[in-house]
Amino acid sequence: MAAPNGDKGRDAEVFTIDGVPKVAFQYSVTASWKTKITSTLDTLKKNLPSVTTVIYLTNQVIGPAADELREESRRDRNITVDIRDRSWFVDREESYPQRRVASEELARRFVDPLLSKRGVIDRTSTLTADESKVAVLHLALDGVDQATDQSLTKSCFDSLVLAALHDSSATNRLSLREIQDGVALRMPVGKRGQVDALTLSALTRLSRKGPVKQHKSASGSEDTYHLSFEETRRINDQTATFLLDEAVLDAKLTVAVRAIEAPNALNETQLAEISRQLRTVLEETLLERGESFAEAVETGEPFQLSPVAIADRITANGGIDGLCSDAAAAAIMHVLEQPSPQTQSHLRRLADAYTLFAFLKQTPDVQKVMLDVFSEGDIWMDTTAILPLIGESLVDDPEERHFTILMRAAVDAGLLLFVTEGVVEEVERHLNLAVAYGHNRTSTWTGRVPFLYSAYVLSGRPENDFLDWQRDICGREQPLQDVSDYLADEFSIETRNLLEYSDAASLELRGVVQELWNETHERRRQRGDYGADQGPDRAWLPTTLKTQSASSSIGGRSDHHPWATSHGG
Repeated sequence: MAAPNGDKGRDAEVFTIDGVPKVAFQYSVTASWKTKITSTLDTLKKNLPSVTTVIYLTNQVIGPAADELREESRRDRNITVDIRDRSWFVDREESYPQRRVASEELARRFVDPLLSKRGVIDRTSTLTADESKVAVLHLALDGVDQATDQSLTKSCFDSLVLAALHDSSATNRLSLREIQDGVALRMPVGKRGQVDALTLSALTRLSRKGPVKQHKSASGSEDTYHLSFEETRRINDQTATFLLDEAVLDAKLTVAVRAIEAPNALNETQLAEISRQLRTVLEETLLERGESFAEAVETGEPFQLSPVAIADRITANGGIDGLCSDAAAAAIMHVLEQPSPQTQSHLRRLADAYTLFAFLKQTPDVQKVMLDVFSEGDIWMDTTAILPLIGESLVDDPEERHFTILMRAAVDAGLLLFVTEGVVEEVERHLNLAVAYGHNRTSTWTGRVPFLYSAYVLSGRPENDFLDWQRDICGREQPLQDVSDYLADEFSIETRNLLEYSDAASLELRGVVQELWNETHERRRQRGDYGADQGPDRAWLPTTLKTQSASSSIGGRSDHHPWATSHGG
C-alpha cells in the first residue's frame, strides 16, 4: 500500500469483497517496537476505523513482552494485534522446501559475506585420498537402500558419519568430536557449526535406528560411538558385492582393450594392469563429471564428456604403459556407451556417489542445491502424459498413483505444469471416443480400444457406470472448460497457449518444426497406429489397475474387452 502520499498506517491489507479493509499488515525492523505498534494503531484508528486485526512483522525478539500492549489494544481500540517476531520466522524457516531455499539464499547473500570477512567460515581441508575413497564408497553403498522419504542432505550425512566410523568397533570407539572432525574433513566448505549440527543429527538418527551404537559415559565424560556388529557385517557384504561388480568392470575394460589392440600384443598381466589404470581414469572422469555438474548448477556453464578430454587427462597423468592415450580413451568410451546391465548399474552407482560427493564439496546442504536445480521451470505436457494421470485416478490407493505423485513432487519443487488448448481438446475427444466405444462394444468396432476405457474396466468397475465417471471429468455444456478445470484442480496443470512463442519464432524455424511434425505423423499413419485421441499404449496402465482387475468378475464379451485385443498401443 506504499504510495507517495503515505500508506495510512499499513503496509498491506487482506482483500475483501466489499472493499472495506479489516486485516492490515505492518512490518518494521526498529528496536522500538512498542512505540511503532502504538503509532500504527493510532493511525489506523484515525484513517481506517474498519480495521479489526493488525499483523505486525519484525525481526526483533518480542515474545510475551507484548502481552500488555495486545490486551490494551483489544480493550481500548477493539483491534486484535498479532505479532510475528524473529522466533515466528525462524521456527518456520524449514517448514517448506521453497521457504528453506529462500532462507538459504537470503543467508548466502547477506550473512555469508560477513562471516567470510570476519574469518568465521573455514574453507580449508586436509582430506586424504583414502578418506575420499571411503566417503565415496559409503555414498555408493548407502545410495542403493536410501529411504525415499529422506532428504538428500540427511542421507548424505548418514553416509559421511558411517564413513567416519568405518574402522570403529566395540573396542575402538570414537567420541562425538572425533566423528564431527572426520565429517568436517570431508566437507571443505560450509560453516563448521552447520556441519557439526548436521553430523550430530545424523549420529542421533543412526544411533536410534541401530547401525551405530552409543556408549554413555558413567564418569560424565564424552559419550563414544562405534558401528554395530550387524552394520559392519552389512557393509562388508555390500563391499564384497561392490568389489565383484568392480571386477566385472575390469573385465569389460580388458575386452575393450583387446578389441582396439592386436590380440597378442599384450599378455594377461599387462592387460590386468592396464584395466586397473583405465578404471582409475574412469573413476576420475566420473568425479570430474560430478564436480562439473555441481559447478554447472552454480555457474550455468554446461559440461560435456568427450574422448578428447579423457585422452588429455590420461596424458596429463603420465599415460598408460603399453597403450596410447587415444586408444585408452576409446576403450573407456566403449564401456561407457555399451555397458552390460551389471556394469551399467555399477557405473550409475559410482556416478551418483561421485556427484553427491562433488556437491558435498560445494555445500553441506545437498537437498537445497537440488531444490535450486528444480526450483524454476515450465513443463509442457501432451496427451500421452495426461491420459495416464487421469487413468490413475481409478487406483484406489493414493500411494499407488505413481505418475500423480511424480507430478505433485514436481509442483512442490517449484515447477509449473502446462497443457495447450489442443491437448485439452484431444483429452475431451478421447473421453467422447471412450463413451462411443461403451455404446458400441460389438465386433463391428474398428480401431483400438480407447485407453481410458481400458483403464476403467481394468479397475474392476461396472462398465455401465463408465458414463457417470466420464461426466465427472467432462460435462455436456462446456466440455473443454470442464477438462481444463479438472486438470487444474486435480494435478495443478494449467491450460495456456504457445502462440506467443510460435509467433516470435522465425519462419525458418517454424518451417523445420512443421516438417518434423508431418514426418512423425506420416510414420504413425504407415504403422497403422495414428491417432493421439486414442491415447497411449495399454502398457502404460498402472500395475495396480491390472492387479485390481485380476480379482474382479466382469462378464460380457471377452473377445472385445481391452485386455483381449491383439493389437498394440
